[in-house]
Amino acid sequence: MDKNRIQIIITSFLAIIMIFVWINTIKNIRKKISTNKANVQAYKDTLPALVSPASNKKTDKVDAWVRDPFSGKLYTSVRKQGNTPKTLSLAGIIWDKNKPAALINDKVVGVGDRVGGSTVVSIKNDRVLLNDGTNDFEIKIGQ
Repeated sequence: MDKNRIQIIITSFLAIIMIFVWINTIKNIRKKISTNKANVQAYKDTLPALVSPASNKKTDKVDAWVRDPFSGKLYTSVRKQGNTPKTLSLAGIIWDKNKPAALINDKVVGVGDRVGGSTVVSIKNDRVLLNDGTNDFEIKIGQ
């Protein structure tokens, strides 16, 4: 056999191998696309559950929509009407540099205590800073 004939045989063999590699690559891409379509459909199916008719009642309020950047899942935080800052009433503050306390909704609380679904973050001499799990807010005496 001469050199040209060997080159043609080797080139043909490599071309056939490349065709098989392309076919497998195309199959894998199609499989990923169909899997992604199924994931999108599953996500669309769960969306009505996240925004259910129960969360449209006047007693519920959706605070924020949060998307997990790693999994792409969508989370919501729903607060009950009883946990809103409007229902918390600061009646007084017992000021002490070391251990301040506040009278909120007829309950004496300190820093780190929970009242009405919110956590006391800090107590100043004229206001109390609270966190409801998503947002910080402050209440003043008489609010």
